[in-house]
This record gives sequence, C-alpha cells and structure tokens, in this order.
Amino acid sequence: MAHDFKKILFTTDLSQSSKEVFDYAASLAVKSNATVLILHVIEDEESRTKDLIVDMIGNEAFRKIQQENETYARTILLGKQTQVPIIKEALEKLGQTASSDNDQELVEGVIVRMGRIVEEILQISEEEDCDVIVMGHHQRSMLSKSRVGRTIRGVLTKCKKPVFLVPLDT
Repeated sequence: MAHDFKKILFTTDLSQSSKEVFDYAASLAVKSNATVLILHVIEDEESRTKDLIVDMIGNEAFRKIQQENETYARTILLGKQTQVPIIKEALEKLGQTASSDNDQELVEGVIVRMGRIVEEILQISEEEDCDVIVMGHHQRSMLSKSRVGRTIRGVLTKCKKPVFLVPLDT
C-alpha cells in the first residue's frame, strides 16, 4: 500500500550523522513532493533523572532531595534554554541549504523544544499533522545504545504513524 506523505518530521540529536539522516528525509520529501519539519528536543534531564531516582529511593526521599536542590536544578535548566536559539539557527541553515539544492521548498520549519524526547516527538508529530517520522539509529557504546534505543523503542511503541529509521555506523 502506497502512502502519500505531505509532511515529514525529521528528528535530530545534532550528532555528526544527523546530516546523513536529514539527506534521507530530504530525498523522501522530494520523491513525495512533501515538506520537512525539523525537530530537536533538549532532554529535560531533571525529568529523566527523577524517574530513575524515584525507582531507586522512593518518593519521600526524592521529595526531600528535590527541595534541597531546587535552585540548582532551575539554574541548570535556564542555562539549557539559552541554547535553544543557537540550535534553532543552525538547523534553519541546514534547511536553507537543502532547499537551495532543490527546486521545491523542502523545509517547512524548525522546532527546538525542551522536555522528554519521546513525548515531544509524538506531540509535535500530532500537532503538526506529520505523516511520517524520520530518525537516525546510532550504533555506539552500550550506554548510547541504551539511551537511543529507549527513544526509538518509545516512539515505535507509542506512535501510530510510520517511522523511518536510518541505520548509522557512527
């Protein structure tokens, strides 16, 4: 069964290999006469860490630690928010380069969000009415495989749209 893609969500972790994954998304867009929406999610480390710690020490102990370190956590998150405009500008340049290499306007927009990666990808794909999600899959260290694998597994198990995985060796 053939699908007509009109909007492709390209997710990027800003790694060196992301350009290769973007090339796949752009190629798919050209063949489908679709546009690409670029998404990068800055992981909310506080949320991810909280889940791990609560599992280990329990809610009460975590609440106590959280109160003691609230100011420190806020400072870290505010520092990450200053990265958003820089990342967005770099991704927009990537999109402009791809569009200038083709006759059609390929990149519809760039979104940079903070939050839980899987949830943000799924939310944006729904909000923006994307037809397919394009993601890279890295083969690296055990820790990286676990983290990336968790993201891909989360998207694959929760997403009701097609997900196009680009295997990468780096």
